[in-house]
Order: sequence, then structure tokens, then C-alpha cells
Amino acid sequence: MKYLKNLVTYFPVILFIILSCSDAPEPVQNALNQIIYQNPPSLMDQYKVIEENIAVEMAMDGIGRDVRKLLITNNQLREFFKSKNVLKRNDIVEIMVRSLHRKLNNRRIKLNEQIEQINNP
Repeated sequence: MKYLKNLVTYFPVILFIILSCSDAPEPVQNALNQIIYQNPPSLMDQYKVIEENIAVEMAMDGIGRDVRKLLITNNQLREFFKSKNVLKRNDIVEIMVRSLHRKLNNRRIKLNEQIEQINNP
């Protein structure tokens, strides 16, 4: 019981540390967290275990719809990608679903590298 009490006490601090150590800027992190929150954990678990490139292809429809909705409502996210010269909606969706897969697998998102690949194929 004491262990559970300690976990509940320190969980917000641990979560803050994990989220603040990301290599993605705040608009991207917030959008990723929103996508995770809006989808059932079972879907996130299924998405997590699939190989990254296959997961990205599969997610372009399902989770990709969530990203497209965010692009309509989230000015910060839209402006962030515009500032990085990523203007095509499908390019943004690809970056976001790949970033989500990496986040779920506790891997570095490497956002600048993804953007570079989109801008210089």
C-alpha cells in the first residue's frame, strides 16, 4: 500500500520530467498527448507494437484523421509546421503519426530529421 501511495505522489512529477525531456516542441507534444488521450489505450498498444513504417502507413487513415482535425483547430501546431516549411497536410500527418509511434515506444522523435526528410526527399 505504501508503494502505491508513493507512486500516486510522484507520478505527476515523473510525467512532467518525461514530457519536458522530449526533442519535440510544445505544440507537437501537446498534439501528441491529445491524440493519446482521445484514443483507447488498446488502440495505442496495438499501434505501438507494429513496425514503424507499417504503423505510419496504417495510421494515415485512423489516427491521421485525428491529426487532420487538430490541424483545423490547433493554430499553434499549424503555425509550427508552417514555420518549418512543411505545408502539405499529408506531410504533417506523416510526421505526426511517426512521432506518435516513436513517443509510444519511448524513442526520440527526431522531429528536425523528419522535417528535413520531408523538405529534401
